[in-house]
Amino acid sequence: MHELLGHYSIYRDASSENRAFWAEREADKFIGQFRGRYLRLQAEWDHAQPPGERAEIPMFHQPPMWWQCKHATDMVNAAVTGGVPWVRVNLPEQANSINATYDADNQPVYLPGQLADKPWAVLAVLEMARMD
Repeated sequence: MHELLGHYSIYRDASSENRAFWAEREADKFIGQFRGRYLRLQAEWDHAQPPGERAEIPMFHQPPMWWQCKHATDMVNAAVTGGVPWVRVNLPEQANSINATYDADNQPVYLPGQLADKPWAVLAVLEMARMD
């Protein structure tokens, strides 16, 4: 992030200036105010976050600071605890419970591969459109 935005993560730089910078940019701080349905699609392999392959998982699994797809569970947890009325990770086939929260030892079932591998978003839009 530093190369792109000129700021390190809060874990690396906990200064008040850096916290102020990120406070208005972190979506997990605002998702709890949303009053619709939040369906989070998250594949096993993330386009923006490591690891890049299964063999690298042990190198990156560092609870509580980071684990594979932690940013997704942070958003889902913030939505649930903030009172978003309907929150789920992925499609019915993954059988993740509605309004469940997660941690490093209790993660949702992720979509296999990458999001670009299949038309997951189309399936999600169809599911959401069919809801009352």
